[in-house]
Order: sequence, then structure tokens, then C-alpha cells
Amino acid sequence: MKTKLLFTTALAALILASCSNDEGINIDQIPTEVISDFEGRHPGNSGITWEREGNYYEAEFFENGLEKEIVYDLDGNWIQSECEMSMDDVPAAAIAYIEVNYPGASLDKAEAITRPDGDYVEVEITDGKKEYELLFDLDGNFIEEVIEADNDEDGGDD
Repeated sequence: MKTKLLFTTALAALILASCSNDEGINIDQIPTEVISDFEGRHPGNSGITWEREGNYYEAEFFENGLEKEIVYDLDGNWIQSECEMSMDDVPAAAIAYIEVNYPGASLDKAEAITRPDGDYVEVEITDGKKEYELLFDLDGNFIEEVIEADNDEDGGDD
């Protein structure tokens, strides 16, 4: 089960991070299953930006003053929801793990992640020129690391 989670998470992160053909789309281009599920989870929202990123539909929106994102596959299955969170809300064990394993890294962003298999905390960090997404359980136990794909063309170093 844990191996399946790691593979699924890594695959989704790599697909989402490496897509250069992201395209904004109109709501009438979204499958009705996706719209129905979204409206059930987030009724009454407006100002939603829909995109197709590779094999996924993503909705970005604000709810109760927080930036949120929800991801569906092309068949209309809910994959995950993300919600920005304060670094103050990241479990202390996760912060300690980062300080030990990535000394000097800057903590850029934290998100609460909800998936069909549970709830997680994702912390985005920069360590030198590399960007990482680190996934933790709600107790701050490390689950996995994803190195963000470089969006520049190869050989782009100065």
C-alpha cells in the first residue's frame, strides 16, 4: 500500500511538474462528473480557474480566504485537494526533519493535502538550486521527497 502511494504520488508530481502544454480551459470543456464532484465538495464557489495539465484537470480557487486546488483525472476521478497552510501549522517533527536533512534550506510553502487514502502535509523547500516537495503524515513523519522538474531547457545554467 505504501509503495503504491509513493509511486502514485511521484508519478502525479512528475507529470504535473513536467507539463509544458498547460492550457486554461472553459467550464464547458470539463466533464460533467468533474463539475458535479467539484460543486459537491465546494458549493457556491466562483472565480474558479480550470486548467488541463497533461492527464489531469485542475481547478484553482479561493475559499474562506485560502488558496485551494483540486485535481481530477481525465475520467473524472478525484485525485487530491490542496489547501495553503501557514508554516506555523506544519508539525514540529516535519520541521525538525527538514532542519536535519536539508540544513540551510528555505521553507517556501506548505499545503494540506487530502487524497482518497488520507491527509498529509506537503512542504516545498529550496536547497541551493534544487526545489523539493516533501510529504509528511499529520504527525510529521517523513513519507517521501520529490525533486521538482526544472522547467528551463537543459543547458540553461549560466
